Amino acid sequence: MESATLPRFKFQSEKLAYEEVFRANGLPRAAPKKVVGVIAELMKSLIEENERYSGGVESKLTTFNARKLPKIGIHDYLLRFLVSADCSVESYILALIYIDRLTTSHETFLVSSMNVHRLLLVSIMSAAKFFDDKFYSNEMFSRIGGISNKELNFLELEFLSLMKFNLHVTTEVFLNYYTRVVIGD
Repeated sequence: MESATLPRFKFQSEKLAYEEVFRANGLPRAAPKKVVGVIAELMKSLIEENERYSGGVESKLTTFNARKLPKIGIHDYLLRFLVSADCSVESYILALIYIDRLTTSHETFLVSSMNVHRLLLVSIMSAAKFFDDKFYSNEMFSRIGGISNKELNFLELEFLSLMKFNLHVTTEVFLNYYTRVVIGD
């Protein structure tokens, strides 16, 4: 997604508040449930595509792989964060960008049904820490995500390492993803 040629947006600086950027570009404010629904569908499509690409063979094991298939679906898992984590809509968009960056920069890393939940957990948490003024502790995120705090701390470090500790996203890239998620192509 990030590399595609997309429309240019009006913005004066990276520090311009997103509310002002939305208004300046005539973009609607996103409904959180819609954003979560679109991201869930994108993750499902990505998993299906990866399974076709890999011939149904599970991708190489990553530290994000669960021992067994989670019983909760992707949409319900994301709704759990929407209800309990109080993250901004921007955090969900950033999490999507992070996952896209991760899979683009590490071609052997495939999002699968065995790792998508942990990947969403750590990417949403990282985005909230990076963007939101108020965010929950790792301990609270681990409860919401259904894993131990120790495991989440390990996954967070692994995720940040894979991301080369770069969570910055330009306003233009953010708005391109936001537009695709909120308005669609």
